[in-house]
Amino acid sequence: MPETVAHNFGDPEIAEQKLWRAVIANTIDEWLHGPLRLQREAEQFLFYDDDFHTVCLSAGMNPEYLRERLRRFGHLTIQKPSDRVAELVVSLAVPN
Repeated sequence: MPETVAHNFGDPEIAEQKLWRAVIANTIDEWLHGPLRLQREAEQFLFYDDDFHTVCLSAGMNPEYLRERLRRFGHLTIQKPSDRVAELVVSLAVPN
């Protein structure tokens, strides 16, 4: 009979939050560095889409605070883009 190996993947709630944070970080990266079509789609999601609120809550983040941070970083990166802005914004966002 084959042995059963038990894997401990940690808290599923934390894993889900990490997944949603990665989705947000990827969207921010597309907004800043993607092709024009993806930049526009990402901007629509980040600043105007109601689903943004749900995604942020699923990531354990405050959606209003994150949108404000994105607006600030968006103005800064127009003059000085950074490859790590998406990660920085997500890491600075205050959890809900």
